[in-house]
Amino acid sequence: MTKTLNKSLSVNRLIVDLVASGLEKNQEKAEIISIALARLLNKESPDTTEAIYELVSQHSLSRGGVLRGENPAPLPVDHDTQLEMVTIITPNLEIHKQPVLRHETMDQINNFLDERKNIQVLLNRNIKPSSSILLTGSPGTGKTMLAKHIASMLDKNLVVLDLSASISSLLGKTGHNLKKVLEFAKETHSVLLLDEFDAIAKRRDDVTDLGEIKRVVNVLLMELEEWPITSVVIATSNHPELLDRAIWRRFDNVLELQLPEVNERVLLLKQELGDFFAETGIDGKIFVVIAEMLEGKSSADICKIASRIKRRVVLKEETPLEATFKEFEMFSSDKKIRGNFCFIAKKALGNLITVRELAAMTEPHTSFEVASKNLLSGIQHARETIKELPLNYRLPNEYVVCVRMAPEFSAKSYYPSSIFNLKPDKDAIRDVGSRAYHKKSKGNEELAKLIFMRVTDQSLSALERRLSAKESLLPKNFVMDVRKISNIDILTPTEQILGVANDWKDGRIEVVLHPFGIDNARLIKQFSHLLKENGVDISDLNVRQYETGITFASLWGNRKLLKALEGYNPLRTLHTLQFRNLPIVRGSSVNGGPTPPSFVGKSKIVVGMFDGGVDTSNPYLKGYVDNTDGVRGVPLAEFVDHGTKVAGAILYGPLNQYPNASQLPRPDVYVKSFRVLADDSHSDPDLYAAIDAIESIVPQNKSIKVYNLSVGPDGPILDDAISRFTYSCDTLAAKHGVLFCNAVGNSGELGEEYGRIQAPSDMVNGLGVGAYTQRKGKVLRAPYSCFGPGREGNKLKPDIVAFGGCDQTPVHLIGSTAGEKILSGGTSFASPVVAQYGAMLIGKSNGAIDALTARAMLLHSAIKHEAGQHSIEMGHGLLPESIDEIVSCEDKTYTLLYQGELLSGKYAEFKIPWINEIQEGKATIRWTVAVLTEVDAHSPDDYTSSSVVTAFYPNSHKYNFKNDEGKVMGVDTSIQLAMIKALRATGWKQDNFPISESGPTPYATEGELRSDLKWDSVDNRVLRKFSRGVKDPIFHIHALRRGTRNIVKKVKYALVLTVETPKASIDLYSRVVNAFPALVPIKLTLPVEVQVQTSASMRQKK
Repeated sequence: MTKTLNKSLSVNRLIVDLVASGLEKNQEKAEIISIALARLLNKESPDTTEAIYELVSQHSLSRGGVLRGENPAPLPVDHDTQLEMVTIITPNLEIHKQPVLRHETMDQINNFLDERKNIQVLLNRNIKPSSSILLTGSPGTGKTMLAKHIASMLDKNLVVLDLSASISSLLGKTGHNLKKVLEFAKETHSVLLLDEFDAIAKRRDDVTDLGEIKRVVNVLLMELEEWPITSVVIATSNHPELLDRAIWRRFDNVLELQLPEVNERVLLLKQELGDFFAETGIDGKIFVVIAEMLEGKSSADICKIASRIKRRVVLKEETPLEATFKEFEMFSSDKKIRGNFCFIAKKALGNLITVRELAAMTEPHTSFEVASKNLLSGIQHARETIKELPLNYRLPNEYVVCVRMAPEFSAKSYYPSSIFNLKPDKDAIRDVGSRAYHKKSKGNEELAKLIFMRVTDQSLSALERRLSAKESLLPKNFVMDVRKISNIDILTPTEQILGVANDWKDGRIEVVLHPFGIDNARLIKQFSHLLKENGVDISDLNVRQYETGITFASLWGNRKLLKALEGYNPLRTLHTLQFRNLPIVRGSSVNGGPTPPSFVGKSKIVVGMFDGGVDTSNPYLKGYVDNTDGVRGVPLAEFVDHGTKVAGAILYGPLNQYPNASQLPRPDVYVKSFRVLADDSHSDPDLYAAIDAIESIVPQNKSIKVYNLSVGPDGPILDDAISRFTYSCDTLAAKHGVLFCNAVGNSGELGEEYGRIQAPSDMVNGLGVGAYTQRKGKVLRAPYSCFGPGREGNKLKPDIVAFGGCDQTPVHLIGSTAGEKILSGGTSFASPVVAQYGAMLIGKSNGAIDALTARAMLLHSAIKHEAGQHSIEMGHGLLPESIDEIVSCEDKTYTLLYQGELLSGKYAEFKIPWINEIQEGKATIRWTVAVLTEVDAHSPDDYTSSSVVTAFYPNSHKYNFKNDEGKVMGVDTSIQLAMIKALRATGWKQDNFPISESGPTPYATEGELRSDLKWDSVDNRVLRKFSRGVKDPIFHIHALRRGTRNIVKKVKYALVLTVETPKASIDLYSRVVNAFPALVPIKLTLPVEVQVQTSASMRQKK
């Protein structure tokens, strides 16, 4: 009778409140009261309940939660202390971490989230959705993080009860405060977190309680019984045995979080340490090894350990493995832990790591005693060498020595950070760059890492004292670093003078000088004086020192000067800087060519051109080309003629495609030519004057996004040195978002030693363009066209090839008079066509395509030369014959563009549009990803500072299951539910990510290119798979960074993805457009469309 009376009173009270909310026009309050009323009436009058649910469903406001920043309700405060009793945490998906829990737990959470996201669907069927969860488990198992995850996934604020502010010593006050907090959570449609729930929901039979706990528990019981579906309440407890028995029944879901098993520990480690271990080259399985050592640790323990490892890596500059070993020693009482680690690591990593490399993780083969004596001897010899130098061959306070790493410790992860002092001390030892060196051992030659170390006498003496100390008194990381170093010495003359041919007599040379601190102001003055002593005309010296400290210099010299500069301590490298020969196939003039177009106005799409100037009176250029002098001096007729033909190639492409005597169409682009070459007192123009002009022009011409460069220095690129031309172009491209299209050079017929690509086509942020030709109907590399490989950071060069002609099939170029054409050949005339295409992609997309995306699209559309292979002769392939082939979608095909920025260490997940009903034939998935990276001229062996790694999951539901015997089984978790249940029942465990099939990197030649290319700025892959095996596919892009000189916060990327289903019975393109309306079509001013998905639809994760 009492219970019925209380229920009647509750109904009557709710009716009054409902009337009040209606009069107040408070719809949210009315919805809450209506749903509470429906629940009370459900047994006596189910029809009334259903009618109420139907009305709420029809008229409900959006359930997005409290709008962040609007504060519709004041925070509840304690009346006496005026302290706020809750903390508000707003959802932030960008920094939100995915909780790592057991599969069965995550299944329950996902079911709960599904209910919350489909409230109206359930209400329509008179089904009450869950609105409360009780989480129990040991400390550190992730209860609070899970609550944050739920709030974020529901896009609701998380209201956290502050126990210290809510619990009062006054009788009855705690219950009153708690009720205020509960009312606030209900009114704001939030997720309420009652952390440490056992503190307020204790068993009411506690003999020590004076009655206050009973009142609090009674409040909780009543409020939870009537908790509205518009809000969520989550309680957590480390001591569930203390909870009142009646409390348990008030929660819709009760979950116990357990300690993570090995799979969860692996996933957690990847989440926390993935970016730090990415550079070790063994990150794929190393986390399994570490996870084995963390048996019995909670998620919080693992996160703390990971944080300590990251701090050691960053602050003490230890390798991730070294930091991990030290942390193991700290939390493990087993003193044999290093040996255990090595044993497990070898077993897990198998062939991914050699025994020698594994042993090197902890115990280099050279003892500290032997290594320190060797280094002390090297330092002594280096000191003697420096002392013997004439005073003008070294700076007064600082000099540079070489730290030569043992070959097995050349990876970045073995960097000897304890040797270097990074504090702002004038006498500190400084790392000022690196390169590779060749170490000879037992008749063999191995590549190893050389680090340039800038020292003073005082700092070198300090290092000697440390090396002479007892091993037991030294930091362990210092001892380990010393044992990894092969020697400390001085750079040899043959290592300083690079790439100078035996028959070279004189010419322009480029000098690269080390960066200095104390003596920086003296450097240029001393170097200039040394040159003057050796007969150099100082007025011809052109020096440029960049903010990073590296110094480039251009001057005219001879053999005698090269000999004189040998041993000059500030000298890093010296190489020739001869101006590149103009196209190797000399042009011949013929009549009957196409005639110039009728001028009806110039295009708004501009291509910038750095060359020798143009003849603006040429009838083919008039009105379509402007010329600006970027340098002083008299233009040379030969250079102007070259620039005129290049400008014509930009406007019209090869004239081979036009019938004789036909009129050329109006050009799609307009050329802004900048003359950067001029007559010089020597036989070669000074290319530093050209670079100075380019560095000034690009920032001033923000509307120009594509530049063509068909000029540059002669001679093959050098792996151990960066040309200023390359460094400048890469830096300009990264800073100003422009695309440089560079001719690779015309020395391909000189053979392997001298036929390699020429600067600046080795730049990693631009395109190196080679030339192809046709002979007897066969497409092949033009014999003169330089070939790859490129430098570290973009090994696959040339990037792309375009028609450049040859002596048998020349390219047709504009002549000086109407109807005249020139038959010629050269990479100079291949590159302009690529520049034209790039500018058209950007200009005709109304800003949707930027320079980086255009670069990715050009490479993606390149036509593979042979068997779908990339090669060091033809790069990614041939430029399509028309731009239509780049931007059009064929039947049963679509192309997507993904573009954006990623914080380093995070990854983006993309859902790839797909129609699951396609079962016929094979699907081909091709993707090309390009990044815009900062570069480090100090370290040619680590030139790129950032990159991305891609992973493709053709079936996002298909996971590998593994058992203790090492057996693996792939299971589709969306349909094979019985199989999953059976496997789990017999101890099989599911992987954390779906099965990835990222496709091979299809390089045709060069073993070097088959190795790890994760730091390359371009990645191009293809995967062919039976369509029936593709289901709700997804794509991951993971951003990486390396190095200490460039602080890379974000990695800018562009991804082009093409999906082809030639045998499908449906039109893939049309179905995708209809099924995925969020895709934004890019409408070019061409009769084609490209589909694009921008970074706005991207989901970032750590």
